[in-house]
Amino acid sequence: MNETQNKDFEEQIFTENAYDANIINKLLLAAKKIEASQLFHSDIEALFALYRQENPFQLKASQIMNAVGLTSGATTTLINRLEKNQFVIRLSDTKDKRISLVQLTNKGRAFIQIELKRQFAMAGEILSDFDDLEKRQLKVLINKVTDKFKTH
Repeated sequence: MNETQNKDFEEQIFTENAYDANIINKLLLAAKKIEASQLFHSDIEALFALYRQENPFQLKASQIMNAVGLTSGATTTLINRLEKNQFVIRLSDTKDKRISLVQLTNKGRAFIQIELKRQFAMAGEILSDFDDLEKRQLKVLINKVTDKFKTH
């Protein structure tokens, strides 16, 4: 599968399974670690945020902080962990040296593509016995629970 076909496949997965994946992603928020990857959920969220940027797959550290919903210190720890695992590299902004950019590496990109497929497969498996009404009800309930977490 070439680069264009792969991107088309990923786009198709996003549109066809976004609803199911959103539900499963919210369920995964409850877990401290994602078993298969041994990374924290916030690590995966940061990698997804970078991946959504397309080439060159980079964000300011502050944008990652906002995307993941962590404090500045926790975001630094997260980026250090991802850098140690060679999923990201740090760069200095050419216009403003005070700004730290975080860029997804090829290893990070490959990892997130595998993780994306794994999560969609898991979503399909978990929700395979749910009808559309049950999926909508589950989404409403999960949203209520996550909204409560945000206020506490």
